[in-house]
Amino acid sequence: RVCREIVARGGTPLFVGGTGLYLRSLLRGVFEGPPANDELRMRLESEAARDGAVALHRRLQQLDPHTAERLHPNDLRRVVRALEVIELTGQPLSAQHREEPLPLEQRPANVMWLAPPRDWLYDRINRRVEAMLAAGWLDEVRSLLAEPQPLSHTAGQALGYKELIEHLRGERTLDETIESIQTRTRQFSKRQHTWFRNLEECRPIPITGAESPSEIAANFVG
Repeated sequence: RVCREIVARGGTPLFVGGTGLYLRSLLRGVFEGPPANDELRMRLESEAARDGAVALHRRLQQLDPHTAERLHPNDLRRVVRALEVIELTGQPLSAQHREEPLPLEQRPANVMWLAPPRDWLYDRINRRVEAMLAAGWLDEVRSLLAEPQPLSHTAGQALGYKELIEHLRGERTLDETIESIQTRTRQFSKRQHTWFRNLEECRPIPITGAESPSEIAANFVG
């Protein structure tokens, strides 16, 4: 609705941030899942508290291996939701998320993603993590933990924050924490690469990493 309003005013809507799943939803539509079932969700969360998140993830592996493969065992919220959908619908989430691409004439003409060399990207990720810490990332996490309102479970599992929280609890050294964040971020970027590569609507724009922003923009326009 908002997109149509923007276009009607002569503007161009911009979608910024989010994940590859958001992009696919825009391109193909969204599976209308069943509404949350509080009683079922509380039972699954109680099982996780009693038996551990890994046990719940193991059950998901048996029922829906495709969804389990893309979810970390500690991502309890999404694991619970996947099991909830199975119990409510009798179908695995992966089977219901198979939205096909729209016909060519209905697709957006220009959906592109930057495809840099892997070595360049990984080096940039490593340096970015160090720069974020130099800019006060650890102090930010420390102040968040000191707030009267505790971080939600989901926020506490965010990439980088989870590791820094564990460091502040004395579970690992700062050097080990930095290495862990860098490794997980590189792994995340690899999954993003695979995601965009598998969306046939998307066209890669190769870059070397040496281009200026204006040169990269010219590649898009060209």
